[in-house]
Amino acid sequence: MPQQQATQRRDSLCLFSRAWSERKRSVLLSCASPVTLAFATELARDGTTDSRASSSPRRPMTKTPNSLRTLLSAYVLTTAMCALFIPAAWSAMCIDGNGDGTTSAFDAQLALNQAVGLTDCGRMRIVVIPDTQLAVESRSGQLEAQIDWLLQERPDFVAHVGDIVQHGDVEREWRYAGAQFGRLDGVVPYGLAVGNHDQDPPEDPSEGSTTKYRRFFGSNRFAATQFSALFDRGDSHASLVGTGLLVLFIEFGAASDPDLLEWARGIIADHPERLVAIVTHHAVNAENTGLSPDGQAIANNLADLPNLRFVFAGHVHTGELNPPYEGCIENRATFNGVWFITHNCQADGRNGAGWLRIYDIDTRAKTLSATTYSPWLRKFDKDEQSKWVVEYGAAQ
Repeated sequence: MPQQQATQRRDSLCLFSRAWSERKRSVLLSCASPVTLAFATELARDGTTDSRASSSPRRPMTKTPNSLRTLLSAYVLTTAMCALFIPAAWSAMCIDGNGDGTTSAFDAQLALNQAVGLTDCGRMRIVVIPDTQLAVESRSGQLEAQIDWLLQERPDFVAHVGDIVQHGDVEREWRYAGAQFGRLDGVVPYGLAVGNHDQDPPEDPSEGSTTKYRRFFGSNRFAATQFSALFDRGDSHASLVGTGLLVLFIEFGAASDPDLLEWARGIIADHPERLVAIVTHHAVNAENTGLSPDGQAIANNLADLPNLRFVFAGHVHTGELNPPYEGCIENRATFNGVWFITHNCQADGRNGAGWLRIYDIDTRAKTLSATTYSPWLRKFDKDEQSKWVVEYGAAQ
């Protein structure tokens, strides 16, 4: 019974949160109106009032059904939430999710959820960082601006698609990247995939090629906080995010390793209740000409798992831009209902210009929404390929 009551309270909060964020009207009206409407509807349906009620205001109600008591409790609770938490929620709404000076409904609900401690309303925000190799090599301020923004916004998870550095054998680049990402430690959960530039020699996933990656971003850095599983040396690993997401990071060039695929399949199968995303460096070829060898290996061996839904990648920066917007490349493909998405901005000409990809996942509507923002430029990219919504979950 206590568990059922807790579930009812959570559902009431989730429903209220959605209604409030989508209305974005006056604070008290937004809080009270959804529950008030539901209360009136339930009252009429249960027949607890009749025509004499309006002419005899002192006539008491003869019964108070459980459903009415629940709604009445929700009314009182949501009104109290307005008074206590709305100011905190509004102050937390720093993301212009619409890119036009207004706050999106998702942003509003996310802020409210965070203010009241809701974590299981079916919505998550992941920020994916594309290749930072040029920004790290030049130390031109883009990475610092990205980290500053992430510390301010605090998404559910941050994932880097690899090519953290330009030269896998240059320690000063690793030290700089390590110091910047270290600012997120204990504040925002994150993980980084191994790209071909992170290997020494490049494009070599063999033993010894990721010594510096493991030194600065290996299991010794994350194991105590978020790593749930490591493969071999830890160049591929898995992270549990909140109560509903599992993120696997797979090293560049390693996806064809049968042992790695078996490990990944086992991790995903062990968490059937979680939505799964894979982050790897190269998944979709330039100009949408098909999946890369790593992408194809993931598709052939893991895409049949029902909870794997997304593969996020970068790497591609040659060939005709598809389409050319702000120097970024956007390629998307589907395989058995899994979205393979490449987003990379290093060809921008400004060392990547600090672009970030913001993904909002709605597990109830089964949608993935994307927006693209640069804290360095302090603007959203409004190109049609930088802001979109797709459905997931059905085989294509």
